[in-house]
Amino acid sequence: MENIINEREMGIGEIFSYGFSIFKEKFKTIAMIILIVYIPINILLEMVSSMIITENLFRTYSTLVDLLELLFGILATMSITYVVYGYIYGEDIKYYGALEKSFSRWGAGIGTGIIRGIILFILFLALIIPGIIFGIYYTFMAQAIILKDIGGKDALDYSRETVKGSWGKVFGLSVLSGIIGIIVSLPLLILPENFIINVLSSTIIDIFLAFIVVVMTVAFINLDIIKDKETL
Repeated sequence: MENIINEREMGIGEIFSYGFSIFKEKFKTIAMIILIVYIPINILLEMVSSMIITENLFRTYSTLVDLLELLFGILATMSITYVVYGYIYGEDIKYYGALEKSFSRWGAGIGTGIIRGIILFILFLALIIPGIIFGIYYTFMAQAIILKDIGGKDALDYSRETVKGSWGKVFGLSVLSGIIGIIVSLPLLILPENFIINVLSSTIIDIFLAFIVVVMTVAFINLDIIKDKETL
């Protein structure tokens, strides 16, 4: 499987299979990243959600979720991406090394996320379909930032060029990931409501989302290698 990522464009099933094998091999490292980044966030959000009594407060809570995801979600995503990259190229990157690398690109990650959000907001206001199209084009934003050391519009353009010609495949990966996410989340909905269980449930979902980051990173590296070969 390791050779496939360098030799030809992988299918959706192959990407998920290879991603799952990496996820298993690097689970401890990935889990440490998730615990360090998301446990404090999940505790904070659970504390805030327990105080929501009006619709206005719920809107404030939703804004807080979005803000924390922009500030810290990108950090976790880039760290996991860097771990996967290291694994594929034979380097055992520890969680602290991945976080250190991501901290060095944190500003670029936040800035690029803001630019992406503004562009997609405008596109969704104009017409929903262009928003969806460019949302898929920008799927590999975090991978471009951490692995190519670029940011802002350059990172978004790099993601778009990587997706171009394989938009349907990346869309399929996103849809399938969403479906699997719903399936994983459903059993958690029947758990009793209390502070600890809610925090643990949120963290379990975050760990699943880490698996999706692994899958998308495999797709990015594979497409990036193949497109480089095609330009030679």
